[in-house]
Amino acid sequence: MPKVRVDSLRIHPFNKKIFGTPDDGLRESLEIYGLERPIEIDRDSQILSGARRWTAAKSLGWDRIDAEVFDMTEDEAKRHIILENVYRGELSQQIQLNMAEELHDLLVARAVTKEEVQALARQQDRSKAIGVPDNTPHYLAAAAVGMDHSAYSDARALTRPDGLEKKIKNHEKNGNLSKQQAEKLKASLREKRKAFRDGTGGSYAVRKIQKDLKDELAPPEVTAANTMATIAESVVAKGRAFLHGLDKLSTDKNIDYLNPTHAVRLASLVYEAKETLIEISNRSGIKQISTPDMAKKYAEALEVEYETV
Repeated sequence: MPKVRVDSLRIHPFNKKIFGTPDDGLRESLEIYGLERPIEIDRDSQILSGARRWTAAKSLGWDRIDAEVFDMTEDEAKRHIILENVYRGELSQQIQLNMAEELHDLLVARAVTKEEVQALARQQDRSKAIGVPDNTPHYLAAAAVGMDHSAYSDARALTRPDGLEKKIKNHEKNGNLSKQQAEKLKASLREKRKAFRDGTGGSYAVRKIQKDLKDELAPPEVTAANTMATIAESVVAKGRAFLHGLDKLSTDKNIDYLNPTHAVRLASLVYEAKETLIEISNRSGIKQISTPDMAKKYAEALEVEYETV
């Protein structure tokens, strides 16, 4: 096995694009057990596989390292880098997304065969999880690197510059969002993207931003309808209890109709209820109900007031 100078090597640009800059996390293992398998490089001394081992070797001050040399075209090198690393257990969703996107491009360019990608998907045990036909290149590539359908779709929506970010900007430009609304959504998007890149957040976080954007764009009449629906749920529940009480009163007291005395009493109860609602409004600081959240707060206040009904 040939040995090459550690300082003569550099990471292949495609490897760096997929995995980023490696750390020296293998330093202790390399110091104790040595290099258990050689790194793999091309004819231009670019590392195809083993960038973390090489980084650890540099930090230990090694002068030379075992390396296996491959003579490959650019597409063959890309294919090799993906296939050599696809089963690494510690891959983040960001790295999986990078690999899936590049594997898709290789599949379209026929630098890798559909049968090879299908075999990878079966070995990953993701072929059923993606829930799409085998001839869908994007999702087939995602399955091959261990991503299911939902995670891959969410990851693309979260990271693509022409996706959510562009939508938010267009809505702001067209006057559908205020500058404050747009900035809040963009800040949330930046935060969740950073967490995704760092491996501290999952791709599913994009769904929260999508929901927030939808809520911000809801026209007043839709917001009002949602508000009234929320209130109606509480009113209907209380109304049923009230009607049940009237029915029980009628049965117990043998009242088959409302005479003037009963009507006055009922009117009095309605007035008292109205006054109670006004009191709740003042006490809870709700002057008007303009959002579903406020309606929910109002309904919760009603629940407390009438919990004995």
